[in-house]
Amino acid sequence: QHVGVIGDERSPQALKLVGFPLHQAKSRIWEACLTVGRIEFDANITHMNRNEAKLWMQVPEQGVRTHFGTAVNIKLTLDQDKVEKGSSSSDRAARRTLSLEQAREKENESQGQ
Repeated sequence: QHVGVIGDERSPQALKLVGFPLHQAKSRIWEACLTVGRIEFDANITHMNRNEAKLWMQVPEQGVRTHFGTAVNIKLTLDQDKVEKGSSSSDRAARRTLSLEQAREKENESQGQ
């Protein structure tokens, strides 16, 4: 079993990063065998308050299967409402992805694969 890998599959899955500060998000990205891509900060973030910023958006989204080394682009904010909306959106995307994967698995099983 590898970090970021589910079951026997060898493709890493993008983990939920929304709500984490930059240093924790970077660690989770690396642990999942992915790379840190573009990092964007809201305009009001400075070097003085950067440690208080939280991730509010990531691409690829949580739950998406990808390839080892794929770059994960992230956006950070100090706006807690933005973080909460981003978290809800991330969770919805993960549920959609999981539903699609489960449907594909059932289809494969029914076809004898």
